[in-house]
Amino acid sequence: MELHELAADTIAVGTGQRRLARLSGYTGRGQDSARYAEAAEATPEPAGESHALAMAHRDRRRGVAHSG
Repeated sequence: MELHELAADTIAVGTGQRRLARLSGYTGRGQDSARYAEAAEATPEPAGESHALAMAHRDRRRGVAHSG
């Protein structure tokens, strides 16, 4: 994810954050999951509508990221 940040690839960074949110939720780290899920929504927003943003919204709506 750090390489994507250096390249200013906000879509890839948001995707990485979404994956970290899901993994954190699955491993019982609810606070980390919530933090990553929030970041996953905020990061790709400046790029406009995208698949990554839609997936982040979907995960938050379903509560997948908070399942820990």
